[in-house]
Amino acid sequence: MKVNKIKKRGRLFAILLSCTISFIVVSLILVFKSHEARNYVDERTEGITIASELDFTSFSLYSSFEQLEHDKLLARLKSLSVTELPVNTNPELGILASSLNELRTGSFNNAPDNVLIKYTLLKIHQQSQQIVDENREKVAIVDAQLSDYWIYTYILVAIACILSILLSISAYFIIASGKQLAKLSRQNRLLLNNSIDCIIVCDRDGIIQEFSKEAERLFGYKASEVRKKNVKVLYFHDDGIEIVNQVLADRGKFSGEVLNKDKDGKPFTSFLSASLLYDENREVVGSMGISRDITQQKKTEDEFRHIIDNASDIIYTADVNGNFIYINPSVEGILGYTGEELAGRSYLSLIHPDHVNHVKAYYTDYFKNRKKESFYEFQVIRKDGSVIWVGQNIRTVFSLVDNRTITGFHGIVRNRNERKVVEIKLAESEKQYRELFDNSSELIQSIDTSGRFLYVNKAWKETLGYSDEELKTIKIQDIIHPESKVHCETLLGKLITSADSGETRTRYAILTKDGEKKIFGSSVNTKIEDNKVVSIQSFIRDITRQEETQRLLKKSEVNFRQIAETINDVFYLYNIVDNKYEYISPNCATILGADQEFFYSGKSHTARFAHPDDYAKLKESNVLVNSGKPYEIEYRLNIEGKTRWINEKSFPIRDTSGNVTSNSGICRDVTNINAAQDTIQKQNNEIGKSITYAKFIQDSSLPTQSEIAVNFPESFVFYSPKDILSGDFFIFDSVKSNTGEEMTVFLVADCTGHGVPGGILSLLCNSLIREAFTQTNLYTPSEALDSVRDKIIRFFRSSHIKRMQDGMDVALCVLNQEQDKLYFSGANSTVVIISNNELTEYRGDKQHIGYNVTPKPFNSHVIDIKKGDCIYLFTDGYADQFGEKSDKKFSKKRLKNILLSVHEEPMRMQKSKLQYEFFEWRGQNEQTDDVTLLGIKI
Repeated sequence: MKVNKIKKRGRLFAILLSCTISFIVVSLILVFKSHEARNYVDERTEGITIASELDFTSFSLYSSFEQLEHDKLLARLKSLSVTELPVNTNPELGILASSLNELRTGSFNNAPDNVLIKYTLLKIHQQSQQIVDENREKVAIVDAQLSDYWIYTYILVAIACILSILLSISAYFIIASGKQLAKLSRQNRLLLNNSIDCIIVCDRDGIIQEFSKEAERLFGYKASEVRKKNVKVLYFHDDGIEIVNQVLADRGKFSGEVLNKDKDGKPFTSFLSASLLYDENREVVGSMGISRDITQQKKTEDEFRHIIDNASDIIYTADVNGNFIYINPSVEGILGYTGEELAGRSYLSLIHPDHVNHVKAYYTDYFKNRKKESFYEFQVIRKDGSVIWVGQNIRTVFSLVDNRTITGFHGIVRNRNERKVVEIKLAESEKQYRELFDNSSELIQSIDTSGRFLYVNKAWKETLGYSDEELKTIKIQDIIHPESKVHCETLLGKLITSADSGETRTRYAILTKDGEKKIFGSSVNTKIEDNKVVSIQSFIRDITRQEETQRLLKKSEVNFRQIAETINDVFYLYNIVDNKYEYISPNCATILGADQEFFYSGKSHTARFAHPDDYAKLKESNVLVNSGKPYEIEYRLNIEGKTRWINEKSFPIRDTSGNVTSNSGICRDVTNINAAQDTIQKQNNEIGKSITYAKFIQDSSLPTQSEIAVNFPESFVFYSPKDILSGDFFIFDSVKSNTGEEMTVFLVADCTGHGVPGGILSLLCNSLIREAFTQTNLYTPSEALDSVRDKIIRFFRSSHIKRMQDGMDVALCVLNQEQDKLYFSGANSTVVIISNNELTEYRGDKQHIGYNVTPKPFNSHVIDIKKGDCIYLFTDGYADQFGEKSDKKFSKKRLKNILLSVHEEPMRMQKSKLQYEFFEWRGQNEQTDDVTLLGIKI
């Protein structure tokens, strides 16, 4: 609309301008004509004046010719004859000029011809009258024309002035509209350049006129490449543009998904909102489309739907009254109902009658306080009438208009029956554990989140001297020594806010009832219910004597260092401001090759004694200390023809304003030390070569992935030694049963220690286990472990007199795929099997393979398996790894949760995720132990 107005105003301005110029030109022509007429009138008037004068003079002479004296007559005739006539401007005076010439040629002095003179005077009189009459007639005509010219000129000038005023007004509105149009154009350009969506404007024929920056990015075209092209070049199929055009023609707008293509012809899906563009007369002038690439969004939605539909938990959506709106297919596997059977029903109808009231009360309070998320456990009744425990996580859905209005909620329900039954059994056995704790020699305590004591064992009370009655009235904060209060308050706050139940190690000081300070090392764990910490348990050891011993050792170390650095070392103090040494030890002559006077005199020791290759290093160190940074360097000195290595440490000294004024340093002769280090380095290289070759031997004893894949195509081994050599090893092999059946044996083992000792022991144990596979009198995994244990005891000559605790923990499995049976035996190890999305852990015997005072035969487990089940064996290195951020162990619980979350993925992906989780947890920490984790999918 605004553009059309501007165009109309522009056309009006052009018309006014043309008219104004035309009137001005005509006015100028009239002015020019008037000027010509005025000149003509002036010239003719001059001619009339001259002719009138000649007429009067000639007639006067003619009339008085006889009466005038001869001399006077001649003088007047001569004066008349020499009259100058402007013949150039008045050509008609040419006749008079001829007559005057005749008069002039006459002889006035010698007997003039009176008759001829009088005839000439009469002729001049007549000619003058004729010229005056003719010119007056012409002047009258031209004068009348001149008057008309000026009238027309005034009229035209007046009209031109009016048009100029109109032109100025029109120009003002055009300039104002132009500014408005420029502003609108800038706004449109900003919209096109900064919109997060594609904006494309076409004319009524579908020819692209505008193409936004986002459209350039999405389609790959430059705007200049697609302008003046038909928009159908952006559609993958011609049918797509035809459908859009048809809808636009019918409804004036289109909204929906379309299939586009980019410059390279690659298709993608976008959501298009298009509408027709109209002028002020409601005539269609074009169309505008706004689109966004939704290819990834559709893929994500499909993946999310797939996850929801295939999740092992029940996932549902309910309205504000708790009636099911949507429920995923997993409900049938857990509760026996289909989604159609539960649609429209209240979730409360599934809850066991004994739990309905407290569930209703819990969620009434939950919604009343507008909480966002909650977890609650209760019993539900399945379709077949059986009762199971479930855990429900609820997330509230708030109105988009009013964030205080609840419109419904999302729920995730997980079958927790087995876990809940175990928790109940654990609660029943708590009394048994309490008796065990009471008789423990370690101090054990349990406190709530406020610091009040829930439980302390007998050793705790005996060590600290507080009675049961006193414990009821005090908190842990009341007995913490002042020097540990801040640390303990910080740790308590961190434990309360964290939902991690892993182990935390710490130390702090406690005051006994008698006021004695005792220092304790503590292992702290938290108990979590409903994602909240409810209590904190600590296992405490008295390390007071140990701390005092370490303090004395540290003090001795400091004293020793001071003495060691004083002897044979050069100490100096250098004034940076004055560029001079304020002090240097007397033994500088022995160590640095120059006496005190040399240094105090201001001479350059570097220029005199430093090795040329170390000049740059020494200059850089000076720059460092001058900028306030300490340094430690080693450099060479040439003293008496010999090279001497010097280790120098220097530290800046600042004044009260923080400016570096001096530096102090210590110089030490390390020539012999460097020589010794070279020797040690050579020896280390030799040892390293030996260890590397031992690593080669150890790796050769382990099966490769291709060898494992022969029997288990879907499998992986995550093997990460702590050092070059590992105390862990794993085996895949085949054995025959006593009935001739071919079975597969696989195991993981963790030998005592790591590095070289662990590597040696692992090679020995590997060999002993493989030897056990060949014995025909061994029929079960447990018998194989018994046999290996006997051989290890004999090998190390272990007895009750000379005990060797070296040995190994092992998880040994024998798989009979024909019978779908897995035979397992373990020494301080377990096997984890995930079947039907449920994880089961089978524990081995709590004894290692090595010397035991009271050894017991190992037991075997016979486990039913089927295709698709996942089997995991692992040593304790993964779960025992301490994290960089929390300084806690990874824990077996967290490991099992990860296994449960990844077990349905391909084994190579499982390995990648397990590796990532391990190294992410470890961070920059040193690896705690060797790690071996083996996974097999049947």
